[in-house]
Amino acid sequence: MHRMICGRVLLASACILASATAWGQKIQNAAKYEPVFIDLAVTYTPERAQVIPAQCCFWMQGGGVDASATFWKRLGIAASLTGDHASDVTSGVDVNKISYMGGPRYTYTALANHILLPLAS
Repeated sequence: MHRMICGRVLLASACILASATAWGQKIQNAAKYEPVFIDLAVTYTPERAQVIPAQCCFWMQGGGVDASATFWKRLGIAASLTGDHASDVTSGVDVNKISYMGGPRYTYTALANHILLPLAS
């Protein structure tokens, strides 16, 4: 089951990246050129969970993919897909969790014009 979750996460990340790239290419053909910024991250996500309040906890292990693309005047889209899994939580019961988030995004860079100083030796 864990391999199936990992496969789905990788497939979803490939689809997100492909669609963001295609959208970016359409914008590049416009008369007024605006740069397209694409961010992609693959993450490890441990999550502590509890089935019964009287019993202590267990850890779900998983991974996720985060992607975002900024297209026009700091506006863009963002998506996140995460999957977690735990085996044998109680007498042969497995727990699986998949979550998805997506929507519009506004990006603000707080230190856009900062100066990097070299480290003293």
